[in-house]
Amino acid sequence: MKKINYLSLIAAALLFFSLFPPAQAQDSYYPYSYARISYLRGEAIVERASDLGVESAEVNFALSNGDKILIENGLVELSFGRNNFLRLDCYSVLELARLPENQNGEFSLYLHQGRAYLRISYLEQDKQFSVHTGDASFYVLENGLYRFEADGEEGTLAIALNGSLETAGQAQSLILQPGESILAYEGELEPGASDLAYQWDELASWNQERDRLLEMAASSGSGYLPREIREYEPELSSYGRWVYERPYGYVWVPAVTVIDWRPYLIGRWTWYPRIGWTWISAEPWGWAVYHYGRWHWRLGLGWYWIPTVRWGPAWVHWYYDANYVAWCPLSYYNRPVVVINNYVYERYNEAYYPINSRALVMVKRNQLQLPDSVRAAVRPSELRGVEKIRLQERQPSRQPVASASLRPSSLSSTGKTPDKTVRELRSVSRTELKSAVKANVRQPSSPVPAQPQRKTTISNRQSSSFPSRTNSEQRVIRGKDSQGYYPSSAQAVRKVRATEVLREKIEVRSANQDRTTTSSLRGPETRSSSQSQVKTINNNRRAYSPEKSLPADRLKSTTSTTTSSSIRSSPGSPKANTVQRQTVRPVNKKG
Repeated sequence: MKKINYLSLIAAALLFFSLFPPAQAQDSYYPYSYARISYLRGEAIVERASDLGVESAEVNFALSNGDKILIENGLVELSFGRNNFLRLDCYSVLELARLPENQNGEFSLYLHQGRAYLRISYLEQDKQFSVHTGDASFYVLENGLYRFEADGEEGTLAIALNGSLETAGQAQSLILQPGESILAYEGELEPGASDLAYQWDELASWNQERDRLLEMAASSGSGYLPREIREYEPELSSYGRWVYERPYGYVWVPAVTVIDWRPYLIGRWTWYPRIGWTWISAEPWGWAVYHYGRWHWRLGLGWYWIPTVRWGPAWVHWYYDANYVAWCPLSYYNRPVVVINNYVYERYNEAYYPINSRALVMVKRNQLQLPDSVRAAVRPSELRGVEKIRLQERQPSRQPVASASLRPSSLSSTGKTPDKTVRELRSVSRTELKSAVKANVRQPSSPVPAQPQRKTTISNRQSSSFPSRTNSEQRVIRGKDSQGYYPSSAQAVRKVRATEVLREKIEVRSANQDRTTTSSLRGPETRSSSQSQVKTINNNRRAYSPEKSLPADRLKSTTSTTTSSSIRSSPGSPKANTVQRQTVRPVNKKG
């Protein structure tokens, strides 16, 4: 009898979990296929791949393959997960050439120009992270801190502050040990001394500050989150509190002040080719709680987040028709959360969803991509008697509209150059580094043979996806699918100068045409000596002097050497004091 009861209980449990699978059983995406903007100070824009337009950069924005970030005046930190960060200085341009699609994938970053720090805290394999410029390719061999400075005029400077870094040039490959640096220029490698090349600046101070916060966060962890996402625990602890909630264990309760707040309310939706509609949270703590885990609600506690380790663009169910789009968060059992009159239904399995649930967010369909500060929420009373809607897991099929309100910044425009170049931002010049080489202070002495099959070297640039400085016209903007190119700084300066010269020629030509038109309308003029005297400066210029008159002998000598004008006497006036301009040339009053 007891055996039968046990079998019935097991069967009931299997049936229950088949109807309500827990969050861990859901399919998800590789969590490191997208980079996160984890810090932003100042202004930056993102030129998205696949012709998806230009968007303003913001914290928690997800970057994918081929996206390019351009920093106009500020500082940006990109997070690749597992406490791996890239910190960019102002006037820097970075392209995410490749992000991993699975566990064995690699991170390939192309630094078009600017300065950056790369902090690596976790490597699954050697050379998993690589930084490429128009001069050389750099491969990270172990955890550490690395600095890069890419200048279109001076080459690329790489410094291994902590850890080892392999540099691949056109004909050789060198390994930098901690404290060593190297200068690469058009595929040529010039080892140098770090103590002469490295300068402490604002970027170095900011990088040290971010590293200090990272160390404090690692030492203050309390183990509330699973190991896979434990890096987000200090961030969440700063914006909420941890509560033990059965049967889920420790959950996180956000500290919010918005009336009638609910998950997936403060932010906006952005469309990506591979994963579809993705939630971009405007809350600083929103990356982990909207791409991992599930949400529940309880009276006396409010909304709380249950941690799980599967990443996704957003854990919601959708409703959409010709006029409206709605979404609501999923519970731990992958069912839409329903909150009505202080009652919560975590395993709601009805075919239709009540529209008066406090977990639902509904907007007009044309406002799906707008931020919460702009879009208008649709109230149930506006639906004219509709009480329930049918939710589904499938996303809306409507394609996004590429943003046209923003334009590429001056860093990507051929007609403008930034106010400060990389050289003016205290980058180490090639001459300074050459002097360091002559001083024969620490140089990398571990040459290794180049391995073209494992990395992209400059000697094979024509077959590579990374542009070379030797072909400066081809500066990739968004990766392989893009047809646009990014000009070097020298090209930009030349185009600016050519534009200015052309503009000056057009202005001079239009001014001459206006003067010619004015002269033809006025007709021939005859000026007496009491009004003006002509002083011939050369064959092409004349100046009028209305008050001073030339002596007779000076006038004769001048007119005798002039070949471009005709001077003759006027009847009734002394011959030496009367001149008449040839009426073919325009009148020039100002000289």
